[in-house]
Amino acid sequence: MSRASSSSSAGALSVLEELRSLPQVGALESSAHLDIVKEDYARSLGFVVRSGPVDGE
Repeated sequence: MSRASSSSSAGALSVLEELRSLPQVGALESSAHLDIVKEDYARSLGFVVRSGPVDGE
């Protein structure tokens, strides 16, 4: 069993295709790790986002 990693999907595909072409390789298994990032543009646009009721409402 071996492990390989790449910082790009194109690089990972290239490594997998190279390994797949070897006659000694009978099977390949791959997985991807994804990072989820929540972006908040309101602050950079100068808006104030409030949660809950606002006074007087």
